[in-house]
Amino acid sequence: MSHTAPLPDPALVLTWAKEDHDSVLELTQALVRIPSRAGIDPYEAIITALSTWMRGHHLTPRILHDASGAPVAITADITGTRPGPRWVLDACLDTAPYGDETAWTHPPASGHLQDGWLWGRGSSDSKAAVAVFCHIAARLTHHAEHLHGTLTLLFDLDEHTGGFGGAKRYFHSPDAPTDVAGVMIGYPGTDHLVIGGRGVHRAQVHVRGHSSHSGGSKTTPNAIDKAAHLIRELHAERLPDPGDDFPLPGKVTVTAITAGQGYSVTPDLCTLNIDIRTTPAFDDTAAAELRIRPRCPECRLMDKAATDLRITADDHAIHLDSACPHHGTYRETIDIHGTGGWYDANTPIRSIQKGYLLAAERDTHHACPISIDGADWGGAWHAHVLAPALALLGIPPHRWPVSIFTPMILDRTGGKLSKTLYVRYGRDYTDLPGAFLDLDLLLDHHGDHALTTLWNEARRWAAEPARLHRSYTTDYLTTLLSGAPRHAGVPA
Repeated sequence: MSHTAPLPDPALVLTWAKEDHDSVLELTQALVRIPSRAGIDPYEAIITALSTWMRGHHLTPRILHDASGAPVAITADITGTRPGPRWVLDACLDTAPYGDETAWTHPPASGHLQDGWLWGRGSSDSKAAVAVFCHIAARLTHHAEHLHGTLTLLFDLDEHTGGFGGAKRYFHSPDAPTDVAGVMIGYPGTDHLVIGGRGVHRAQVHVRGHSSHSGGSKTTPNAIDKAAHLIRELHAERLPDPGDDFPLPGKVTVTAITAGQGYSVTPDLCTLNIDIRTTPAFDDTAAAELRIRPRCPECRLMDKAATDLRITADDHAIHLDSACPHHGTYRETIDIHGTGGWYDANTPIRSIQKGYLLAAERDTHHACPISIDGADWGGAWHAHVLAPALALLGIPPHRWPVSIFTPMILDRTGGKLSKTLYVRYGRDYTDLPGAFLDLDLLLDHHGDHALTTLWNEARRWAAEPARLHRSYTTDYLTTLLSGAPRHAGVPA
């Protein structure tokens, strides 16, 4: 490995691979024997071990840190003397947890070699790839004068948490390279190269019950029972079939359950970790229809997709950890006792919260709760979002709030008059009359009586059920406001 020569032919590369075999195995064993379970073990030991090896083989390792100062990746460059693109060899240096250690044939940190197999957590995912990539880079350091561009090693220390902090730090930081032509990921298997792969979306779900003595005369909602029902529903959920251009289906797996203490208390909290593998037909939007989104405390920017959000809970608070592209990681805390914290829930969660609180007010105020919403909140939304959620929360149907749905106002495409589309397209949105998009124009064109006219129309909806259970077009309202005679077929 100490000579300098032009880049060799493939046969010589294969010879080098065979020569490096024992060294690759030795480095893999050494890395496996250093626990690096994501979110469990400190990473200093494995960082030191790998960095020492790299420096001893003419590589210059660099440790990447996140906004909090925690190490999230090790990287190194082999820069050629000729211009060209950057290629990244990527593998994770952290591992999954050990699980039941008594079920292992050999201890998970043994690095035991038997009958041609290497035993230990990380031996395949993916410390072997780290060792292979290090040896490839070490070989190429002696051929830099013949290389076009840059070869980069990137070893993520935050992959198995679902945070991918190393990759994000490398590719999305202010000093991120702009010349990356491609990324090759080291993963188990030598049968063929895989181009592309399923995406990853991870969620942590907190299911709540009501704490009580398990031997009491009354049975209260059990968080574990409710979580078990949710798990069965997730298992039975039919995901979109794979397409011709992407052969793998999406996948949803519950990977951890935390709940309960002792024997005599009905658990009031059950936490589920859910690993979701996404595809073009089952993307992150479909994978996480329910989201909670905190804002960056510096610039108030919100990650609408909630891709960086992690939700955790302790005895006194719920913590929402997210990341801002400008100000790094941040945390919002919701005090369970209601004394502080702030968060913003998206539409499905707000709808469920409202339904739950209205149902609770039946007892609080001894009254019948009534929810008045637009027609788009009925039908499929009520059947597939609100009703299942209230059932899961343990509220029987006869205690749900009464729902009254008002008429839908349709734009000129036949779709619901949409605030979202107006914000996106402004006055170009479906060629609507300007008065429907700007209150000043409405009053300028039709006078103050316009609001009275609309109010009187709404009162007619309440007085005459036939008018309530239908939709109205913007052209109908335009005619109503102008006072012009209605077209034939339009009820008076």
